Parts: sequence; C-alpha cells; structure tokens
Amino acid sequence: MNYRLVRFELGPDTLSSAETIFDDLVPAIKSQDGCHSVVAFGDGATGKYGFAVIWESEQASEAAKMVIGPKLSKHLADHNASGYPFSSELLAILAGM
Repeated sequence: MNYRLVRFELGPDTLSSAETIFDDLVPAIKSQDGCHSVVAFGDGATGKYGFAVIWESEQASEAAKMVIGPKLSKHLADHNASGYPFSSELLAILAGM
C-alpha cells in the first residue's frame, strides 16, 4: 500500500474554490483502479488544501497521477492558485490501517 499526499495553495478565503475542485476530483480519484480511499483537507482562512490518497500499489498511484494531475493543474490555473504547480509525494505505508 502507498500513500500520496498532494498539497496546493489557493490563497485566503478560497473555500468555495476548493470545494469546486474537490467536488470534481474526489469522485475522479475514487474511480481510479487501485484507490483504497481519498480524503480532501484544507484551511479556508489560509487557503492551504490537499488530498491524502491510499493506493493499492505504486503503479496504481502513478497511473492515476497521469489522469488526475492534469485535471488538478487546470483547476489551479483556473483559480489563480499561488504555489502552482502542486506538490505531490508518494510514500510506502509502513504500519497502520
């Protein structure tokens, strides 16, 4: 199992923009092969947001990144995101679940 952490910034008071992004991308992520779970998170006051996704394998995560990454990039460009492009880390899950 693998954990992908994706973070981006939209700026202060952008919760409605983040919700638009999450409404589009969370179902798209969930529909990808190998997605175990996805959580969207953020702070509307600071404008810092992201996703935490658990994947069955590194290969599943990388395949999904090729589909979801461009969609997220377009959303961030459309919403004038600071911190564009987004950051993304893939880590092995070592314990828990």
